[in-house]
Amino acid sequence: STESDYGIDETFDEEPAVSPEYALFLPGQTLRIQIGDVSASRKAWKKRRRNSSPILIPCSILGVNREWMVRWNVMTLLHQIGEESPNAPGGAVGLTSGKLGRAYKQRLGGDLREHAKALGHDSIESLLQSLFDDRIQAEYGVQTFFEPQYGNLMLITSLTRNQARSFSSKAGMIGFLPHEDEEEKMIHTGIAKVKINNRNKIDNSSKKMRPRFSIEPLGAALRVSPYDEAAE
Repeated sequence: STESDYGIDETFDEEPAVSPEYALFLPGQTLRIQIGDVSASRKAWKKRRRNSSPILIPCSILGVNREWMVRWNVMTLLHQIGEESPNAPGGAVGLTSGKLGRAYKQRLGGDLREHAKALGHDSIESLLQSLFDDRIQAEYGVQTFFEPQYGNLMLITSLTRNQARSFSSKAGMIGFLPHEDEEEKMIHTGIAKVKINNRNKIDNSSKKMRPRFSIEPLGAALRVSPYDEAAE
């Protein structure tokens, strides 16, 4: 069991052989999948075709683009831990690149410096500016900004603090490792980090519940209706 600087008590049932980096996925995000063995599903189809119960077809998540994954991780962390900053325009919710890098390593097990190097950048600041260009700013409302007092690079969001917390509250954590031959690709490890409900353990210093997690195999499936609605 390990405890992070962010008050997270991480309890793992079984440590993976190689520590993965976790990607934060929100409901509705698109992923590439591979359909597994459908023989059992076909048998279930025959048994269920007289009722409307859906059947489950096993599938697995394929690799994801490294740049895409890092961008979503950074945005979600900004929404999870960013605070209203007097140094940001209009007191927007923001996060410095330094705090972001520490949170990325503590919460997700990844290193933004390594990602910057793999994607051809010489610094985290250069990586973040590339990830959040004008197009991404227009689509997601997240942009980079150099605060005037100390010149630190910050990420800021157009969401309010409550909106940001609500937006990121349902994020799931899925494990990935770098592809051995393709630096721009991350490979799914088959595991996920699942929050454990614990109503008894309280951080006496903050009087708040400390989230705890376990490592679990990720079971994914397609839900399919046994009826051809178009034919009906």
